[in-house]
Amino acid sequence: MSTQKLMVGGGLLLGLVLLGIADALITRNFIMLPETDAEEVIPIVEQPGVAPAQPESDTGGVRKLSGPNIEETLASLSLASTATEQMSIIRRVIPEKIPVTTIVVMKDGDRVGLLSSTESPQVKTYFLALKEALHTSFTPDMRELVDETQQRPGHPVRNFLTFFDPGIDTERLVFVRVRERLYEFHIAEGKDDDMFAVIEALTN
Repeated sequence: MSTQKLMVGGGLLLGLVLLGIADALITRNFIMLPETDAEEVIPIVEQPGVAPAQPESDTGGVRKLSGPNIEETLASLSLASTATEQMSIIRRVIPEKIPVTTIVVMKDGDRVGLLSSTESPQVKTYFLALKEALHTSFTPDMRELVDETQQRPGHPVRNFLTFFDPGIDTERLVFVRVRERLYEFHIAEGKDDDMFAVIEALTN
């Protein structure tokens, strides 16, 4: 066998090994991260933000920011929000340079759930990494799994993943990828109607 062929073969093998290591690290980091207290909240502090630059679309034009205003959406549903130090699951798989906003959803002083969101042209990649990490982490107690791509007339394609697994979280989890947005929702017991109203309002 020629030296050139050996070098090519060795390069391919090294690439496969590196991919395997990266996959293992993603999964291990997801599993090993400590749980946070879902009830630990801090007062919300509004900070003046700078409008992000508008990235170009696939067709070469300027893409308008696609996400609805979360606070306005909650207010329209008679809900409010409180800031939290809890680390969401999507925060664990998305690079630190990508902003992720996480809030606790409240109604009449009661916790309804948790909402975490991000927006990036790479959300499809992040959603796939998230699904892989979650499927690897499922326990035998996982139930009520729905994992589907929803194509609804008059609405954008929506990747929808939901399940309940007490080994991962004590609340039902819902993950939705729509356009260039990725959402994570935690639904407190008995608050399904309120949180699914939020999900529909934000991801339609």
